[in-house]
Amino acid sequence: MKTHDFIAQLVADSQAVAPVRIHLMFTHAVLLASVVSGAMLLVFWGIDLRIVSLMDTPAFWVKLGLMLWLCASAWVMVLRLARPGESAGPMVWSAGASMTGLLAITISPFAPGSPEEQHLLAQAAPWMLASVDHGWAGTAQAWRGVWHTAASISALALPWLAALLWTLRSMAPTQPAWAGASAGFMAGALSALLYSLHASVSASPLETLGYLLGMSLMPAIGALLGRRLLRW
Repeated sequence: MKTHDFIAQLVADSQAVAPVRIHLMFTHAVLLASVVSGAMLLVFWGIDLRIVSLMDTPAFWVKLGLMLWLCASAWVMVLRLARPGESAGPMVWSAGASMTGLLAITISPFAPGSPEEQHLLAQAAPWMLASVDHGWAGTAQAWRGVWHTAASISALALPWLAALLWTLRSMAPTQPAWAGASAGFMAGALSALLYSLHASVSASPLETLGYLLGMSLMPAIGALLGRRLLRW
């Protein structure tokens, strides 16, 4: 049997599988991984209730909305790429647009300017303001905080990435690298949402940069793993 005939047969077989069943399989995988990642956050990072005060800043809601947009786009990508013969379609551009929006906020003058905003940010993430008061030493401390945020988000995303890849292995994706990348997109976005309970998506551009780095690493890891684990 030729390759394209085999793929056509897989497509025909996949159409017989109820879409609701596929949704349920991924939903169960995400919920199970959420329990694991949530437990990791509580044990190793904790929840800082003071960050609730930052919900008064517009940037918090803008960035939160963009991450929810990324989650929704990645969810649709995963469901599409789980089926043989399907492509990510416009969801790639949708996910890219949300990431671009976060990047635009990062480089825009969104940093807090009023004394009240400075005080709120100093309470929630004091290392963000260190560079203002302590020169190069403060700048180094701030960048260490950026990498700490990125590493934390990546670590919390691993249970979601593993669960999504395991579920995709029971499907028949014909674009394994893209399927793995979409799983990474979703894992990174969910992890960033969870990590905001510990260190909020505050009004600081450096804080957003740490989130972006953490979320951007997961699609690359997912694509590399997908090429190996999702081949058939």
